[in-house]
Amino acid sequence: MKNNFFVFDTNVLVSANLFPRSIPAQALRKAQNLGFIIFSIDTFNEFSSVLQREKFNKYLPLADRKIILNTFVKYERIVFCENNINICSDPKDNMFLSLALECQANCIVSGDKHLLELHPFEHIPILTPADFTTHFII
Repeated sequence: MKNNFFVFDTNVLVSANLFPRSIPAQALRKAQNLGFIIFSIDTFNEFSSVLQREKFNKYLPLADRKIILNTFVKYERIVFCENNINICSDPKDNMFLSLALECQANCIVSGDKHLLELHPFEHIPILTPADFTTHFII
């Protein structure tokens, strides 16, 4: 069985988990059906930090958000990332590019204009959640 790996930026993951009927949620479910969501320590730490922000209490209690984080740790993949890409105009987004290159991801899913303008990156497509949901085929 071929392993398929997908990198999701933090904002897409947060939206997908807070709004289960959203396009980001549809993209996340599609990626999980096709393979694995991949994290590096840096991308997971950012996702964890953002998802636990108090401002999201109005959407989902903190206890539920912690369950989401534990589920990702159990069922998705965290890889050690040796690549240190430094080409994105927003330096915080380089960690997603480094991760995608490290694991030869099938796709990066992002709504971030700084990442989207690099499409494709080293033959790895960078797609919005909507484009991933409707157009991405393995």
